[in-house]
Amino acid sequence: EYDKMNRLVLVRDHENKVVKKICYNYAGQAENCLSTCTNTNAAWQNTSTALRCQLNGGQNTGYQEQEQKDLNPCSPTYNQLRWIVTVYNPAQCPLPPTCNSGNCTGNDKKCINGVCETGVWSVISSTRPNKSSPWTCVYAYCFSDGSTSTYTETTTSPTMCAITCY
Repeated sequence: EYDKMNRLVLVRDHENKVVKKICYNYAGQAENCLSTCTNTNAAWQNTSTALRCQLNGGQNTGYQEQEQKDLNPCSPTYNQLRWIVTVYNPAQCPLPPTCNSGNCTGNDKKCINGVCETGVWSVISSTRPNKSSPWTCVYAYCFSDGSTSTYTETTTSPTMCAITCY
């Protein structure tokens, strides 16, 4: 990085960490920077970047975040950026709708951990009363919490149906 007079002041590595810092005295000559640094704490200041909504799993959390930049040239994080949570504002960052029976309907749907999930159509049992009878296969929707739908369909098959929902 260069200062306003186009002089090299910082050398960074591939992780954007400061490897070398070059300071200049009033005569414009390079000098030891360590003697001028008494405070190596980060000096985080808000940038002019607009607030953004914090996301978790691609969904709004209701919180807004502010971008900040470290302005202390003696800090190891000098000129680096970070985002911090500022305020809970669901009006600007609307929460996803809560799953309920009004918005999660259908035989293949179920609310699991507040999310409307679509089940997977699967075989839940395969029985045969005797060796001369066909197999009876029962299908239902299987969900990520290990449950199955109350809706089922039964078919017959000349061979055993592989159970696909455990």
